[in-house]
Amino acid sequence: MKKTTLRASAGTAIASGNKNESGVVNMDLTKTVKFKTIAEYAHESGRKVGVITSVSLDHATPACFYAKDDLALADYTRKAIELLSDDPEGFFIMVEGGKVDWACHANDAAASIMDTLAFDNAVSEAIAFAEKHPEDTLIVVTGDHETGGMTLGFAGTKYSTAFDKIAAQKMSYVAFGDKVLTPYKKSVDKSKAKLDDLLPAIEDAFGLKYDSLTALQKDELAVAFQRSIGNEVGRPVQEDQYLLYGGYEPLTVKITQIVNQNAGLGWTSYSHTGVPVTTFARGAGQELFAGYYDNTDIFRKLASVLGVSVNTTVASSK
Repeated sequence: MKKTTLRASAGTAIASGNKNESGVVNMDLTKTVKFKTIAEYAHESGRKVGVITSVSLDHATPACFYAKDDLALADYTRKAIELLSDDPEGFFIMVEGGKVDWACHANDAAASIMDTLAFDNAVSEAIAFAEKHPEDTLIVVTGDHETGGMTLGFAGTKYSTAFDKIAAQKMSYVAFGDKVLTPYKKSVDKSKAKLDDLLPAIEDAFGLKYDSLTALQKDELAVAFQRSIGNEVGRPVQEDQYLLYGGYEPLTVKITQIVNQNAGLGWTSYSHTGVPVTTFARGAGQELFAGYYDNTDIFRKLASVLGVSVNTTVASSK
């Protein structure tokens, strides 16, 4: 299982109705008692179960629904519905758009928006099925936590927005690192590396024209470039590396930061936040999901809709 933090405990709350320690999947605070998930209850009641994600299946959120011991996401959802919907007892599917979280960790607004749209397409597949079976289908859309603290408004633009600045971005921070920056670092001695070498690629990938940047932005980009290449600039990198770049590739993160700021977007963190997330429901039993409630209540509400009896404390002592 991959290392997990808040996503594991938040996912556990939704999947099993129990609180637990950060970084632990479906086990109590002693790490000796396993929780029973809503997916397991659904399976035991005779329903088929599917767990889908756009990232590795061993990531925290999907793991919380199955852990006991790039085809876009809509395609997977459509196929899962096709495979599971022939069961007369019904079915349960958990679908995750996991790359939204990755993009928000890196403060990459454009990537997070595109990944959210991909998730929206997956939801559309579920809605298409629900419209054919309105009496016995429920769709619930939620998040286990917020990441990055993205907000509309940036002091540098006097709180005006220009979202077309984001629309010009063609690559995510990951793609730019893999296809541009990493090959460049391997092919050029760091003593001969120049930011000018990458300016055409930066403009093509992010729509960021160097001549249009402010003096401060140019300086920040130069410092980030030197740190990415490996040439120390200013104070020792360890003192401010996380604050400035969140532990990511300095140049790539600085580019996305400038794009975001030019668009009028701000971020507060490279990690998860305590901002409340919304839950939307459509279909049979949707009225149960109105209002504000603890994330463990999602499990109980799902159990109620499924008509299964659950142990709301622990499910097994094994």
